[in-house]
Amino acid sequence: MQNMIKEGGKMTLTINPQVYGQLLAEFQPQVITTEMENERAIKIAENLSNQRFLTPEEEQLLDLLITLIETEH
Repeated sequence: MQNMIKEGGKMTLTINPQVYGQLLAEFQPQVITTEMENERAIKIAENLSNQRFLTPEEEQLLDLLITLIETEH
């Protein structure tokens, strides 16, 4: 069952820190400094985006990856 919190009058899903930590350990997102790292992040983000349903933890990881990709120098 998903954790819910009431925020600003509406219910919001919260992430499970253990599940999110496992995703971070598996994918190890980091600041992108090379084209290879950028391509890897894009591939992971595309795989997540192509899933029919994402858990809140997967959505959080996808948001992180998109931020890293967009700020890549």
